[in-house]
Amino acid sequence: MEVRECIIEDEELHGVYAMGYVSDPAIQENWIALSNVQLKAEPDKRIVTGAVLIPDKPIVRLTPEGDEYHIVFREATIRKSAHLFLKRNNHHTATIEHQFAVPGISVMESWIVEDSKKDKAAVLGFNVPKGTWMLSAYVKDDTIWNDMIKGGMLKGFSIEGKFKQVEAKLGGQTGGQSGGQITLEQMIEEILQDSYSDYPEGATNNAKRALDWLRENENPNDCLTDVGFARANQLANREPISLDTIKRMYNFKRHEQNKDVPYTEGCGGIAWDAWGGSAGIRWAESKLRELGQID
Repeated sequence: MEVRECIIEDEELHGVYAMGYVSDPAIQENWIALSNVQLKAEPDKRIVTGAVLIPDKPIVRLTPEGDEYHIVFREATIRKSAHLFLKRNNHHTATIEHQFAVPGISVMESWIVEDSKKDKAAVLGFNVPKGTWMLSAYVKDDTIWNDMIKGGMLKGFSIEGKFKQVEAKLGGQTGGQSGGQITLEQMIEEILQDSYSDYPEGATNNAKRALDWLRENENPNDCLTDVGFARANQLANREPISLDTIKRMYNFKRHEQNKDVPYTEGCGGIAWDAWGGSAGIRWAESKLRELGQID
């Protein structure tokens, strides 16, 4: 799978412009919107803390055609991004789900982890490597704090910004999340090892059924996003899917209430089947438990 490195080539153009508060990773063409480590909330202080960017962590993205690739951020780029974010006075710029700009949220603290064992991040319970960009924010808005953060709707930071993507050079040394030195070839091998194709035939059949109906009926209700079409094609073609994709399938469970909507009456049933239907969602949950990703 292709791996691209995100870099800051033009400091006037590239970098992070806003901090999003999201429930799931958002995918936007050419613009970075990545969800990372879950936030830790301090109820009495109305403070949330989390990782913004982790060096050399492969992150799944989609091309406009729906093909998956990975991007990585090097430690130097992360450091420069954190610096430019504050230099541009963007500490008060926040969005919800990359859709709505909201007041009442401001960055209190921003720092780069220098020692994975002794850093404040470790004290707070985060297991992140040297070079990780950490952030703490104060949430003044009552609705965002009570309904969205305490209610569990929002779970992580997600940057909004623009970076140039270049081909990651093979043979280059990376820091890696373990803190040791690994080559990009080893990183790619690890990515491939973290792909799975043992999902049930039922998930494949559900995706095929949704795609066939949309083709035969010319998608009258404009159902499915580009990501939804990409997911359905992956499952229909029995392609290996990444751990991040499995997490997205599991998170799609929140739309279960729409699974029985007839194809002719709306998009709910179509979208459910495109993501593997009940067979696919159950498999995703089981696979994540097997891998120790959820309890």
